[in-house]
Amino acid sequence: MWKAYGDVGLEKRVDHLYALADHIQERIESSGGKFALTFPRSCTNVGFWYVPRALRPFDFSTADKHALDRIAKVAPYIKNRMQQTGDALIGFQPLDGKPNFFRIVFANADNVTFDDVDQMLERMEAIGEEGFPSKA
Repeated sequence: MWKAYGDVGLEKRVDHLYALADHIQERIESSGGKFALTFPRSCTNVGFWYVPRALRPFDFSTADKHALDRIAKVAPYIKNRMQQTGDALIGFQPLDGKPNFFRIVFANADNVTFDDVDQMLERMEAIGEEGFPSKA
């Protein structure tokens, strides 16, 4: 790959991957509680929860078992719906005592734009609200 892209080309690819990770982290942190980081970002690896309105506010450090059980169901539901509709295929997993969360790694995303990331987050929100509606 290095030979094909050269120093400058490879640098641009890596910079783009980090910019995508920066972008999604900024969107998560400025979401007003719709999304929450599970861990500090590592390179281009970002772990996060979508937190439906019905489960807000959510804070892992103070969440009781009931809240953890409920948030654990969100990522599998959204992933399943996104896979069925062909929106995106994004993995989820529990790790280190944290319930299921999305894990996105920008590793080969030459054609992925900030707008693509924004649309994915918007779709996650729409599906999450559909599957976990607020009690009026």
